[in-house]
Amino acid sequence: MQIGIKYCGGCREHYDRRAAAKRIKSAFSDTQAEFDIAEYGGSYDALLAMYGCGVKCADISWYQPGKIVAVDSIERVDEAEQELMGIYREG
Repeated sequence: MQIGIKYCGGCREHYDRRAAAKRIKSAFSDTQAEFDIAEYGGSYDALLAMYGCGVKCADISWYQPGKIVAVDSIERVDEAEQELMGIYREG
């Protein structure tokens, strides 16, 4: 499964987005999922949108259609991990 990671600009970061993404990545083996920084026009099975706060300002409008898993707080990390695992199982 290919997962693109899109980070917001981090202007109001309320938690360490990169550490949270690393935690999510660690739930998957290398054979289950490959995580890359999302590029405009890239093709991914899911997009992991790592927002630093509830404003959710990162532009992900280019990623359509597709499955988007958004994280805007440290409390959402476990839930996002489960959402991505569900997408993997559907795969």
